[in-house]
Amino acid sequence: MPGFLLQSMDFAVERRQRGERGLHGRVAVTNVSIQEIHLKKSTTYLPHIAILLKLRWLLRLHSACSELNYKVLATKQLVLHLQHLILQEKTEAMADSMFQTKYSSHVGSHLSLNAVLEDIFDQLKGSLGGSWKGFCEFVASCSPRFALAISDMDGGWKHGNTAQHKVVENDSLAMTIDTIFLTNFLRQRRDEEGGLQGLLKDMESLGIPPLQLPTMQGARNLLNYGMQHLGLLSADQRAALRSIGQKSLEKQAQCDAVMLCAELELQSYEVVASGWDDDDGSSDDSGENDLTPMDRAPTLASMRSMVATPDGKVARAVFVEKPEVKSRIFKAAILALRFYNIFPKGIRDRLWQILAEDYNLTAKQTRELQKAPGLETDGKRLTQMQLNDVEDREKARLHQFMVDFGRNTSHCLMPPLVQSPSQAGRSPEYTNWKEKQLMTQSLPSLRPASSRDASPRPPWKTWKGSPLTVDSRTGQFKVSGYFEKLAPLRQPG
Repeated sequence: MPGFLLQSMDFAVERRQRGERGLHGRVAVTNVSIQEIHLKKSTTYLPHIAILLKLRWLLRLHSACSELNYKVLATKQLVLHLQHLILQEKTEAMADSMFQTKYSSHVGSHLSLNAVLEDIFDQLKGSLGGSWKGFCEFVASCSPRFALAISDMDGGWKHGNTAQHKVVENDSLAMTIDTIFLTNFLRQRRDEEGGLQGLLKDMESLGIPPLQLPTMQGARNLLNYGMQHLGLLSADQRAALRSIGQKSLEKQAQCDAVMLCAELELQSYEVVASGWDDDDGSSDDSGENDLTPMDRAPTLASMRSMVATPDGKVARAVFVEKPEVKSRIFKAAILALRFYNIFPKGIRDRLWQILAEDYNLTAKQTRELQKAPGLETDGKRLTQMQLNDVEDREKARLHQFMVDFGRNTSHCLMPPLVQSPSQAGRSPEYTNWKEKQLMTQSLPSLRPASSRDASPRPPWKTWKGSPLTVDSRTGQFKVSGYFEKLAPLRQPG
C-alpha cells in the first residue's frame, strides 16, 4: 500500500519496523510509493481493511482542504455523494404512466468502492504532478478529528479585518465514512467474504480504531417509510413525515436497513428479545396463537452429547440456543425485504440469510419471511380520493377543450364499453334498466293521469307487415307492396 495510508497501522506492524516516532526504514507514512509492511497477525479481511484506510484518509484530506479553503476545496460533498451511491442501487426513471414507476439500475448497482477511491487518488496525483509528495506530507500533518475552517470568501477580508477562524469537529463526517465502509462490506456475500464479527475482531487485534456508527433507534425511519408507502399511517403521521421530505426519508430508511442488518448479525441487545413476552406489548393482528410447542422448546447452550463414530472415535455435538428477534425489528426487516427497488440486493440477501439461519423464528414469522421477497410493493399507489381527483380534473379538461376549440369530446366522457376488472362476470349495464335513468319530458303533459301508462317508458312495438319504404312526396313511410299476401283469384265460373 502507499505509505500515506499507513498512519493508523502503527500498532499492527511488527516491532522491527516500529520506532519511537512510528514507522521507519523502508516504511514511511509520507512516502507516496508502495510500501511493504509485515503485520503481527494474519487476517483474511485485509482487502476490506485497506478500503477502510483509504476512506479514513479522506478525513485527513478534508482537514487539509478545509485549512486551505473550506468553501471551495472541502471534500465533504464528495463523501456525501459516495454515501448516496453506496446506499442506492436503483433510481427512478421517466415513465409514461403516472400510476407506475420505472427504475434504472445504472446508479450504484455495479459500484466498486475500491475503484472509485483509486480513481480519486490518481486524479489528485495527476493534477498535482511533482507537488504530490509535498501535498501528502501536508495531509499527514492534519488531524482527522478536527478541521480548521479558513476561507478568503468570509466577510471582512476586503477591509483588512482578520476574521476569527473556527475549528470544526469531523465526527459526523467520520460517522458517514464508517457507514460507507459498513454498507460496502454488508453488500458482499457472507459465505465468501466472511462475517462482520470476524472483521471487527481482526480490526481490534490490529489496533485499528473501531467503527463509529449511528444508533439504529428501533429502525424508526425504516418503519415510517414502509408504512407510509403501504398506506398504514394516519393523516397526522403523514403530515409529520411530509416536513422531512420523501427523498430524505428514503435515505434515512436505507441507513436504518444497513444498521439493522449489522445489529442482527452481531445479535445485539437492541434486536434480540429479552423474554417470552413481546417487546412492544402489542397483540397479534389475527388474534390466534400460531406457536407450536416445538417453537419455544428450551435448549441448553452447554449441552454436549457423546456420539460414537464408525471408526471408534467420539465426537461432541454442541447444541446452541438461537436467540429470538423482537417483533418490531422483524417487521422492519420484512419491510426492507419487500421494497427491492429501494434497498440494495446485497443487504436484502444478507438480511434474509441472517434471519433464516441465526434466529429462532416462529411458524408465522417463517411464513412471512418466505413470502416477503415475492411481494411487490414498490411503485406509487394512489388513494381513492386521489383517483377521484384525477378523474374530475380530466373531465374538466375535456369540457374546456370542447369550449375552446369547438370539437366534441362527449364520447371521451362516456363510460367504457369494455368492463373493468371489478365488473367482470356481471351482466351488461344496458340490461339493468332503471326508471330513474329515463329523461323526463321538458313540457307538462295535458293528458289526464288515468290515460297515461303506468310506466313512463313507451312499449316497444315491431312492424309486422310488409317491408316499408319512404314516399318521395310526403316523406312518410308507406308499404312497398312486396311480399304482400293477396287474396286468391276466383275461378271463372
